[in-house]
Amino acid sequence: MKLFRALSTQLAMLVVAAWAMAADEPAIIPRPMAVEPGQGTFTLGPGTVIRVPGRSDELTRIGRILRDGASQDYGLRLAFEELAEGAGAAGEVRLTLTAARKELGPEGYELTVTPDGISIQAATRPGVFWGTQTLLQLIAVAVRGPRPGSADGTAGLPVVRIVDRPRFPWRGLLLDCSRTFLTIDYLKKYVDVCSFYKLNVLHLHLTDDQGWRLDIRKHPKLTEVGARFAPCFGGEVSGSYTQQQIKDLVRYAADRCVTIVPEIEMPSHCLALLATYPELSCREGRDKYVIAPYLFMSDPSPDKDPQTPYGVLCAGNDKTFQVIEDVIHELIDLFPGEYIHIAGDECPKSFWKDCPKCQARMKAEGLANEEELQSYFVRRVARMVQDRGRKVIGWDEILEGGLAPQVGVMGWRGMELAAEAAKMGHPVVMAQKSHLYFDYCYNRTPASLVYAFEPIPPELSPEQQPLVVGVEACMWTHLARSEGMIDMSIFPRLLALAEVGWTPVHRRRWGDFSARMKRHEPILRAKGVRCFERNEGVALPNLNAGRDGKLWLVNAAGEIYLGKDGGWERFPGQARQVASGPNGTIWSVSKQPTNRGYVLMRWSEGEWKPIGAEMAAVQISAAPDGSLWTTTEAYAIWRYADERWANVLGLAREVSVSPDGTVWILTGDPAPGGFELYSARPGGRWRRVQPLAAGVRIAAGPSGQLWLTRDDGALRYLGGDRWEDRPGRVSGLTVTRDGTAWALAAGGDRGSVTVVRWSGRDWQEVGRVP
Repeated sequence: MKLFRALSTQLAMLVVAAWAMAADEPAIIPRPMAVEPGQGTFTLGPGTVIRVPGRSDELTRIGRILRDGASQDYGLRLAFEELAEGAGAAGEVRLTLTAARKELGPEGYELTVTPDGISIQAATRPGVFWGTQTLLQLIAVAVRGPRPGSADGTAGLPVVRIVDRPRFPWRGLLLDCSRTFLTIDYLKKYVDVCSFYKLNVLHLHLTDDQGWRLDIRKHPKLTEVGARFAPCFGGEVSGSYTQQQIKDLVRYAADRCVTIVPEIEMPSHCLALLATYPELSCREGRDKYVIAPYLFMSDPSPDKDPQTPYGVLCAGNDKTFQVIEDVIHELIDLFPGEYIHIAGDECPKSFWKDCPKCQARMKAEGLANEEELQSYFVRRVARMVQDRGRKVIGWDEILEGGLAPQVGVMGWRGMELAAEAAKMGHPVVMAQKSHLYFDYCYNRTPASLVYAFEPIPPELSPEQQPLVVGVEACMWTHLARSEGMIDMSIFPRLLALAEVGWTPVHRRRWGDFSARMKRHEPILRAKGVRCFERNEGVALPNLNAGRDGKLWLVNAAGEIYLGKDGGWERFPGQARQVASGPNGTIWSVSKQPTNRGYVLMRWSEGEWKPIGAEMAAVQISAAPDGSLWTTTEAYAIWRYADERWANVLGLAREVSVSPDGTVWILTGDPAPGGFELYSARPGGRWRRVQPLAAGVRIAAGPSGQLWLTRDDGALRYLGGDRWEDRPGRVSGLTVTRDGTAWALAAGGDRGSVTVVRWSGRDWQEVGRVP
């Protein structure tokens, strides 16, 4: 990949003109380099023909993809035909490869819409293809936007001239197929969506501690054993890709100018491999290697617990490298792209320090320390790839101990490390966790933060800057356990990443992009992609029982009341929800959000004061140990204790803590029939409650009691291991520490709400909500 950064005089003039007319530009993402709107429209419809001159196989495939996309997504029946060179007619969409546009580089194009027809010209096949994707976006905006196309299968497109090319040659998305197996159809959907937004790299994380997903014919046990694991949420997860499926996916992506980059984890994150071949570990026979489960808090540190199985390959064992070489040879035959990703991240060196084979390897190779042993490992594997004519890329830990020339670096731990790699002459792809990790919650990494990311470190010289070859967003799936949740984590943030990777800096403006992003959300939904939907938390009014025996009420106006002497006493301030701990600490979720979400507050010295960072918390539950549990608008779970926040592994829309400390959650990932219910003791693993009782709200009581509200308003009660139906339709369920259930119900007067209490047989009215 090469960067073509110089603009011709003609292109520079177009950029200036387009900047002045930005308000008239169509809502295209990523924003093109230069746009010149005109007067009038061209109507696409049944009489429109896509024409490819010169009988080019490459353009024929592009033309057919354009025809099929216009038909399947937008109901436009366009014809397609190949013509002899030079032939043409009015009212056509003409695709042309021409050396006259070589100044636009390897991916640039010119798209012209006139009242008489449409022309797409480029010097390369990718350039023509990206031009067709811009055309499809023009159609999408016309058909799905505020001014929809007519119902007769036509779309009126504005007259416009677009001259465009990307800022970076690598514009990627990582999908973690190891922790959550993703079907081939789902991956093809992402090829389609990536190409629609001119992202040209789909990076597949195929192996990790939680699963080996690629069929290796020389080692079939890798998928027979390594493709199965039992996560903490849900039942057994299994799945792998056959080599024929991968070949089909690679061809499908190549037709759409998307390169599939495979990643095989090494030397760490290899529990799935070690579960298959335990003899490749540094502790052969001492550990029972199993594919990693998901723990409640986090995996124990191997340095603190040396007996913990950990997925580190033995660097002193020659069989380790033989298995890796077998895998790489088959990998290269399947993936024809330029790069093979060999990971190299997060390798704890303590295992190598205690391993006689690794220490013998260090002595034989003259290596001073374990960092140099990692460098030896990376260099040896890199040679396997380079000897087959390919290039190697890995996470920025591969810089430790020195790195072989020409090896690419994917920077994720900070701009300084990425800049260091570029200064050493290595090509760098920016995948910084601070901006581009899409498994992080939206309140931590909103689309605006992604859009603000500048990939080129300021300390790089003009000669070093071209070594930053692109950007990549990372979607790790250790929390997102379904396709819908993965979609919601990625979109709409991926649109911001697409513009960062393609659009010149001076053409990027958040306000303009935000408006275009809103226009594209219905387009994405029409493509079967779910965009982020916030967890709204508890509805107003609501009740909540404190661990100190107090009962809190928040009315529809957000006013706070404390139950006292059979009535309600007004408490200062406003909130969405209030909870109190065993020591009298009072917490609340602010009634009004800030620009980063709702704020958690604590009552102190006669006023509400924010605690910690803005967590975007929408629901809270106090625990008997004095800690506070919250769920956020992005379904993350957090625990506040000893003036510190800890992120708890898992996703939940609601959390409720019982008097004995058992934590109950409703998952943030809807299962068929509703959200699933799990429970856990602090520090333990999540356990799915059986029999399954899907619901939307929960309230925990003592001795394993739990009340659950279904999405249809029906009530269920869990006492021990048995579920029972309960009468009534109520909201705002809560249980005090003595086991009494309280709720809100519709009053006798229209629009009124009453507080009710469970008598053991039915709900009895206690009083009206103030």
